[in-house]
Amino acid sequence: MNSTKPQRIAIISRRFWPISGPTEHFIADLAAQFSIEGHRVELFTAAWQKGWPEECSFREFGVQRLSRPSSGPWGTYRYQRALVRALDRFQPDAVLLFGGGEDLAPVRKLVGDAVPCVIRVDHRSLKRINRTSQKNVRLNLANSVLCDSLRTRNELVMRNTELPKEIFLVSDAVSYRNEHRRSLVRQANSRTALGDAHPILRIDPAQPLVVTGAPMDGDGGVCDLVRSWKIVLESFPKGKLWILGDGPRSRKVWDTITDHDMVYSAIMPGYFDDFGEIFQAADLYVHPQRSPVNCRCLLEAIANQVCPLVTSSSMEPIAELDSKGHRIGEMVEIQRDATGFIAPAGNSMAMGEAITMALRNSETRNRLGNHAAKRFRPAIDIDRIAKRFLNVMLGVHQAESATGAPLS
Repeated sequence: MNSTKPQRIAIISRRFWPISGPTEHFIADLAAQFSIEGHRVELFTAAWQKGWPEECSFREFGVQRLSRPSSGPWGTYRYQRALVRALDRFQPDAVLLFGGGEDLAPVRKLVGDAVPCVIRVDHRSLKRINRTSQKNVRLNLANSVLCDSLRTRNELVMRNTELPKEIFLVSDAVSYRNEHRRSLVRQANSRTALGDAHPILRIDPAQPLVVTGAPMDGDGGVCDLVRSWKIVLESFPKGKLWILGDGPRSRKVWDTITDHDMVYSAIMPGYFDDFGEIFQAADLYVHPQRSPVNCRCLLEAIANQVCPLVTSSSMEPIAELDSKGHRIGEMVEIQRDATGFIAPAGNSMAMGEAITMALRNSETRNRLGNHAAKRFRPAIDIDRIAKRFLNVMLGVHQAESATGAPLS
């Protein structure tokens, strides 16, 4: 298939609206970038609220809302029947599915072997699959599987499910504004704007602000961060910690906050459509995970020149590089005193001391934040990642096997 000729690309994701998670943001950015490249993009998703139009336009692409897949086989059948009918009308040249492959079989049956079907599996969708009856879904019906990390690929292989020969590592990406260096004036303006729009986020220009958007899905790292915040408050009594997002362990995080009597200094405001203002207002971003987990918020913080503080176990080893030496499909690798700060994982005392040290050294923070943005922006830019997706979908790629070895 000619990768330069405009194509009709169908993106299928049962979850898209409300855009309340990293996957939904990535889908929106990716679809918009495909449209900018000149392709016609249509997103097929489940209906999210009664009374909304069945078809609408979002950013640069079209959205079709289908019957909601309720519990039980009948609800799934109605949804997949509506999906097949909508795809048949659209006549796609390529299909990109997000999730665990629940809708792969009917889509492949409709489009046949002539239309490439590629499925994107990230660690979040893999965890949902492991809790459902979809554990043995036949992913080998797809032409290729795109994994967000080495960890995801390894777990897929260990499940002994049927996989296609082509498995690729392609990371999440972010879109960002090419702005000049962060300044105190811009930071103060962002804090004022956030406080006016959301009273819970009201903060003075002189107050230290630490932000995290790490997944709250069983890792326990965010609870470690909350416990470490007590230590930070000893040096910075007016410091604020904003915990963005949501997850299965959100209640556990909130209970940890209340147990330590920090409801006014550790805030859980939820998820936002645009993190730009939040990261312009922040002094430091903390990624407290105990295990290597991809995190879109970390990528966005780095792209916005916010200095990152990560744990020593949250970085994955390099698995694959492209022709320019950029990492493919992995977490960015923070280096101590070069692109950020590093603290031991699972050690609240050490993490609190590291955060305190970082907040005391504004000059070092700014320098490391600028270095991290300069180094990692090219690798996580949505333009580059979208081209990588297109190359895989349209047949211009170098494949690797499930073990990571290039296919001859």
